[in-house]
This record gives sequence, structure tokens and C-alpha cells, in this order.
Amino acid sequence: MQRTSVYVGECIYCRSKNGLSDEHAIPFALKGNNVLEKASCSACAAITSRFELSILRRTMIGPRTVLELPTRRKKQRPLQLPMIFVRGDVKTEELVPIDDAVPVLVLPELGPPESLRTLRHVAGLNHGDFKPNVHTFPIERDAEHLRQLLAKYQADAVEIPWEIDHEDFRRMLAKIAMCEAIFCFGYQQFEEIYLRSAILGNDRTSYWVGSDGAYDIYLEGGFDDSSHVFAIMRPHGYTEVWTRIKLWNKSMTPEYLVVVGRLRPSYARFLDAHHLIA
Repeated sequence: MQRTSVYVGECIYCRSKNGLSDEHAIPFALKGNNVLEKASCSACAAITSRFELSILRRTMIGPRTVLELPTRRKKQRPLQLPMIFVRGDVKTEELVPIDDAVPVLVLPELGPPESLRTLRHVAGLNHGDFKPNVHTFPIERDAEHLRQLLAKYQADAVEIPWEIDHEDFRRMLAKIAMCEAIFCFGYQQFEEIYLRSAILGNDRTSYWVGSDGAYDIYLEGGFDDSSHVFAIMRPHGYTEVWTRIKLWNKSMTPEYLVVVGRLRPSYARFLDAHHLIA
């Protein structure tokens, strides 16, 4: 996994210049390789780590474990995952070895960001809606695996437990979108970044984070072979920047839309005059 980095030299969340550390756009645990150097102070890093770990160690622990995605704590990687076995009218949650586990990828469908009042969701979700869905996992267990699993555990059916914190997930998307936009345009080229307060927990994320329900990146073939794909959007003549995010590139997972902030007008004019994206 090749690391690419851009130097910032200031906390992108609170603007402190003390105690700075590097900031991954996509978390390291999801194979993120775009890094903003010296871009988060210790206090803000503690905040972002809390909501990222909520998603990484709870919602995405199954896929991360089965795919053997990066971890800084290899000795703590789970050797078992929970499953719910149905036997008659009784449901029992049990830990099973990784080779038996059937991990699921839970990613929510979101309504459009509340700040984009005219934007409509193709499936009719309202602004600010949050609808958890189980999506196709990149490595599926086939029907034969499931048959053998039911026989081994003497069960009639099996269910996969999952959990997701709405706000933690939106905050992680906001952080990813903000970092990728800074990586694209440069930190000093932004006149205003809208997401700071939401990421730090002082503003509602649903105002800036959502989805239009479209599968633009997926229908274009995912753009490349990366694990996750981003499209930084700024219409010609405008200063406002949006980031489109597709996690788990090769699966038909939701694509999220995040309103990041405004570029300096002079920089936006320069980009337009020279027909540049960034």
C-alpha cells in the first residue's frame, strides 16, 4: 500500500499549530493511503479516533477481519465473530471461528444533505434520512457454506448481528470528504470549510452529509481498482466543493455526497481560466 502525502502544518479542525500528527483521509484500517502531514492536534485526533473506532471495530469488524485489512494491533485481531443461530423458536448468539463466519457489510442509505434543499433522492428518501442496509460483501460465502454451517451448528437458520451509530458514521464520512478535498486542492486554498464543527461534534452532520441515491461511480466501473473511490466536484464558475464517496468500490454500495466548503474566489477563477480541476 503506497502512501501519498501533503504537508499542512496546522490542525485542520481547530487550527492549532501545537502537538500535530498526520491524518489519514480514509482510515488506515480501511487501506487508506492519502495522508495529510501534521494536520491534527492531539485533542482533535482523540475526537476523530473515537468515532472512527466506533465504525471500524463494531460496524465493519467482520469485513475487516475476513479481508485481513491493515491493523496496528495484529495480536488483537479477532479469531471469532458473532452469529445468531435459530433453533425452533429460540435464537442464540454464539462466537464462531473466522472460517465459519458470514460477515456482512452494513452501509446506510442516506437522504440528501439538508443544506441542498432542492436535491432529490432517486429512491425518495427525505433530507436527513438514515436507513441502514446490509450490502453484498466483496467475498461472499456461498450456499454450500451456509448449508454446512447450519448442519455443523444444528440450526434451522442463521442471522448476522450488526450495529451502527448514525452520527459516528456521518462524522467519519465528513472527515473523509474534508481530508480528500484538502488533499486535492490544498488546505490554504479554502476560504471556508463547513465541516469542522460537525466533525468535532458541535453541529449536526446531516446538514452537510447525505446522498442523492445515484450510483454514478459504480456505473462508470468504479474509475479504478482502489478499495474506495472519491470524486471531488466543483462546477465551473463556482467556489463550493462537494466530495462524492464510494466505500468498498467493487460492491454496489451507496455513494455519499458531502458538501465540504468554499475555495478562495481568486483560486477558483485561476482554475477556471486554465481549465484545471485542481
